[in-house]
Amino acid sequence: TPNLKRQSKSRPKMLLALKVTSMQHVPLGFLVLITAFCIQAQKTVASGPAIAQTGWQALCAIPTNVKTAPGLAIGKLTKLARARATASKLTLRLQVLEAAISNNDTQRAAAVLAQLAAGIATKTGSNLQTAITPAITAAAETADITARISEYINLLRSAQTTSAKTGYCLAGAAENHAEADATLTSCSAVSVSYAPTTTNLPSTLIDNTGFPGLNNQITAAAAGTGANKCVLHEAQPSANAGKFHQARHTTRHLRQLLEHNNNGASTTITIKALRDVATAGKARHDSVLANLYDSLMALNRVPTGQASDDEEQLLKNIAADPTVAAQLRSVLQRIEGLKPGAALEARAQQIVKNAIGENDKAGNDIWNKIKDTPVAFNPKGDETKPKIADIETEEHLVSVLSYYVSTKASKPKQIEQKLKHLEESLKATTKTMEEICKEIKEKVPCNENPNCKFLRSEEL
Repeated sequence: TPNLKRQSKSRPKMLLALKVTSMQHVPLGFLVLITAFCIQAQKTVASGPAIAQTGWQALCAIPTNVKTAPGLAIGKLTKLARARATASKLTLRLQVLEAAISNNDTQRAAAVLAQLAAGIATKTGSNLQTAITPAITAAAETADITARISEYINLLRSAQTTSAKTGYCLAGAAENHAEADATLTSCSAVSVSYAPTTTNLPSTLIDNTGFPGLNNQITAAAAGTGANKCVLHEAQPSANAGKFHQARHTTRHLRQLLEHNNNGASTTITIKALRDVATAGKARHDSVLANLYDSLMALNRVPTGQASDDEEQLLKNIAADPTVAAQLRSVLQRIEGLKPGAALEARAQQIVKNAIGENDKAGNDIWNKIKDTPVAFNPKGDETKPKIADIETEEHLVSVLSYYVSTKASKPKQIEQKLKHLEESLKATTKTMEEICKEIKEKVPCNENPNCKFLRSEEL
């Protein structure tokens, strides 16, 4: 006891000695349990491998390669939708011009150009329908896999703090701590924005075999000093509450792109094949990236070359199209009844020269007439007569066109009714010469009456 008192007056050298001194009346058995727990706790050290730099960088290459996919989806859908509306409105304007103007050359030109514009509207609408499903799928798949990888890498990165710590789950160069690895930012963006674009993903990023810029299967478990103490990848766990994995099994993360297996002598980490995922432009069904690949390839195939959201430019493009002459001959045969031959060719050339225009002037005259020609019917209901180019909506253009169609359809009936009325009037007022002569009074000489015909020199 005197020795213990002398030690308690001096500065303690061990925390355990202080605890024993202050707890000298605690039963011995309990002290043994505390000591055993402390010793055991000091031996509980994580022993799982970190993900090697080649492994997590291969994962980070995925969002880098496909980061423009959502913007491509937005850009193509937007451009095709606007282009379909533009081509449809131009078709209606040309049809209204054909109905509103009396010049035959302009009428024929407008008919041909309207036919071509309608074809573009139909084709663009079809392309839009084709693009919808792959665009939605590609955008969703890209956003999903990018977010999963970003969250996973950020979790491991934020958990291991700085290189002063010897245990970590992301290895850098030479299997050291990944703190100084600048490429980490390629898949850990805090916020993501997608600029609309219509530029397809190039063949350096996606082709008929898969994603050339990515890797094939990678063995991704690091083993260097400090890189073998990741608690998340604990090897050979027992049923111990102090360990992350409490059973020997295989787990898959990031939609099965990353596989973790602790059922052997050491944990294995595998990054699945990311590059060669397709054959002849079609993804293999066993590929984790199959939906992403197929949707991106389908979206890349949707053309937007003819799509234009500017009516004037679209009209000029159509007027300069090499198929205009053939379309014009077809219209002339149908409307004017011309047979194939010199007369048909001459008439077609006349319309091209006088109305459609050639080379850099193609479409100019027709567009000017669209801007300058007023319509006889105002779809808004007031008395003003708007120009064709000033009518803003497809609905109003359809209303104006319907007015002209119904007006032209009623003209033959109106003419027929007028002729019938005139015939009846003539029947009611016309008299024979005999009736007129009988009505002439005796005192009125026959030759003074304009309705009287001289038969002979004597009076009637």
